[in-house]
Amino acid sequence: MFRATKRTRSRRAYQTARRGAQQKTTMKEKPNYAELEKRIDFTALAGRLGQLSEQDNPQRKTVFTLLDKVREQILAARRNRNVSYRVLARELTSAGIPVSEPTLRKYIRAQGAEKKPRHKATPKTGSGDGKSAAPAASAQSKPAAPDKQHRFNLNV
Repeated sequence: MFRATKRTRSRRAYQTARRGAQQKTTMKEKPNYAELEKRIDFTALAGRLGQLSEQDNPQRKTVFTLLDKVREQILAARRNRNVSYRVLARELTSAGIPVSEPTLRKYIRAQGAEKKPRHKATPKTGSGDGKSAAPAASAQSKPAAPDKQHRFNLNV
């Protein structure tokens, strides 16, 4: 266990005395909601809140607001012509819309575009001269490997 030294004891005593000298805090009293309901003019409050929504409150401009102006062209280029994010980002940046690849990817996915499926890598056969290699390995059939035994005795 930690033993308090003389120095820490005196520091604690100082802090405690200092806290006592400061204004003591008390818990706040619960508001009386019945009285508040009588004092508040809800019709006037509703009118003021309605005026807030009617005022011209411009939202903060982001790169997404700029990309919205060319949304269809971006999605068409990505969907039909298979243009990469890198090429699209470079083209948009050169046009004056500073956008990075990850931001563009996030924007396109937010627009509901689905991920393109990855292409499975097909193993190359042959030596590259157009002739197919002889399937020597497949001529000999290997015995089937036994099922792996899972540590919880599940057949995997």
